[in-house]
Amino acid sequence: MQRFNLFLSNIKKLAGVYATGLVLLFSVRLFFLTRLFSAEEASQFKSEIAKAFFVGCRFDTMVLMYGLAIPMFLCLIGLLINTESFHRQINKFNMHYSKFMLFLFTFIGIVDVYYFNYFQSHISVLAFGLFEDDTTAVLQSVWSDYPVIKVLIALAIIALIIDIVVKRIFRINHAVILRKIPLAPVWSVILLGMFFLGMRGSTGTFPLQIDDSTVCDNSNANLLPINGVFAIKEAFMMRNRQMSIDGNIASLKLIGFDSVASAVSSYFNKPATSNPFECYFDTTATNTSDKPLPHVVFFLMESMSNNNLYYHSPTLNLLGALEKHLSKDVFLRNFLPCANGTINSLEGIMVNTPITSLSQSEFNRISYSSSVTLPFVNAGYETTFITGGKFGWRNINEFIPHQYFQHVESKDNVLKEIPGATECEWGVYDQYLFDYVFKKLKEAKKPQMIFVLTTTNHTPFHLPEKYKPYPIQLTSEIKSKLLTDENMAVKNLTNLQYSNDCLGRFMDEIKSSSLEEKTLVAATGDHNNLMLFGFSEEQIFYQRSVPFYCYIPETYKPTTPLSDWGSHKDIFPTLINLSLPHSRYFNSGKNLFDSTSQSNTFATDWMSMDAMNSSGAVKFGTEEKYYVWRENHLLARTNTPSEELKALMHRARAHYAAMAFYIKHETLKQKKQK
Repeated sequence: MQRFNLFLSNIKKLAGVYATGLVLLFSVRLFFLTRLFSAEEASQFKSEIAKAFFVGCRFDTMVLMYGLAIPMFLCLIGLLINTESFHRQINKFNMHYSKFMLFLFTFIGIVDVYYFNYFQSHISVLAFGLFEDDTTAVLQSVWSDYPVIKVLIALAIIALIIDIVVKRIFRINHAVILRKIPLAPVWSVILLGMFFLGMRGSTGTFPLQIDDSTVCDNSNANLLPINGVFAIKEAFMMRNRQMSIDGNIASLKLIGFDSVASAVSSYFNKPATSNPFECYFDTTATNTSDKPLPHVVFFLMESMSNNNLYYHSPTLNLLGALEKHLSKDVFLRNFLPCANGTINSLEGIMVNTPITSLSQSEFNRISYSSSVTLPFVNAGYETTFITGGKFGWRNINEFIPHQYFQHVESKDNVLKEIPGATECEWGVYDQYLFDYVFKKLKEAKKPQMIFVLTTTNHTPFHLPEKYKPYPIQLTSEIKSKLLTDENMAVKNLTNLQYSNDCLGRFMDEIKSSSLEEKTLVAATGDHNNLMLFGFSEEQIFYQRSVPFYCYIPETYKPTTPLSDWGSHKDIFPTLINLSLPHSRYFNSGKNLFDSTSQSNTFATDWMSMDAMNSSGAVKFGTEEKYYVWRENHLLARTNTPSEELKALMHRARAHYAAMAFYIKHETLKQKKQK
């Protein structure tokens, strides 16, 4: 009987640790609440917030029970080894372990709050990029963007409190004496059952899942139940699905597509033949065959934010030299990125993959026939990829040379060729990168296709010493919405201005030179910038969208109007149709000037699984959601979607599935060739 009494005594100590953990995670959730709601909003949604905190307690219980699994296991061993010295060792280990666990879970919770400040979500799959990026640059960004000293002081205080409380829990005599023979074993079994129930988090058919965090129709309140530890677990699961092509393909069944034939017939509106992969390819028209092949330059601009550009004004100048070109050239605002991270968008545009990151997988040396570069190589172009950053960033030095680029260049090439060029943490400053591209075009002996990745518009937001910014004055409206301090906001917006100004000055040079009539230039953002403002569910467009800019010389201008909507998938189908006569290409999207297919045009973000067109917006993941437009690009949730919205849902899912099946096909083809 004594061993059961000792077991119950140890369980009481773990119960004290659990209660302490609940208080700590509750406090972190309160801190998170201040990031989501103002005091006025919190009082308006107090019932929803209360419900979210209650559900959050279940998520906290689940992670704490998993965290206490090792101490519980040792307590169970103590039932078998009933010696005083062994129980002393158990208590000593459990005490130190509990202090470490409580501090770690609290630390992760605080990191999760600041992660939300930047990414507008709990810790997600994008967090892995912070470790795969340039480590030094990331650390400098963290130091610049966050109150590191204050956080470290707070963590030191929390560690001290945890140490005092846990020591007291384990020093107090928790002896449990149950003299009646059945009671001690019965209570032991009951407490064990409660422990495993806590690990499960639910009495229903399924254990507690991410979907259970949805407690109401307020998107901010639905963020409250999830804690940082659970978010990390979900991020690892999502990463495994994304990095595994087979896992990604298997998940397509959940959105209604279990074969390439079903996806192809639904998306391309073509019957799937014995070789459905032929349906992916189209041929451009021949009506440009009498024109010389133009240079084609594409800029993937770091953090070119559509939302932030809406605040542009003479006193908050976010465009610089680019402004005068926007009214004369193509500038589409109803535009989405294919992903919400740089490497993901880069790969998504370059080889049309929703499965990412290929460059950091075993498939990084495959030459994908879905590459946007291949038609230009076949047409006799010289093809070049240039990054303002490091050549080895995210393994692009292994991935991009296989995507039909004859030259792959980096900041080192720019520093060597452009006199006086300087750099920051993430690479060479944009102005020198643009100068380098212009130099290549001026010296070119044959048509050039150049794919460029800029890097300057990135935390910690450093600029060349000689750059003289246009006015950046924050309005009271902007100040009231900021998630960060005003100084950081000014630096952030000044960097956006700088990058746009560099693009504008590049266009000044193009249009004032012999390149004006023989160079197509396109630019878009890799993803939105989420550092400055919070976004509600009705603001999905502002949260996700990036702009699309395109300069088309008079000789190549189409006679048909531009589509109202587009996304990354449509960029190269458009550029290829504008520049290459009678060329076979992988049709990932739509030619934005093809009037025969405007009804099928839509924008899609593969990573967040959002799609939009003039009818509204959908979330096309396993949990489908429908939205209708209100004024000013705001959305309202609807449970009675129109036929047009249902069609958008089906088409977005079919498109995602079709592209994923093709990437799978390419990897299988590579294995067979080996």
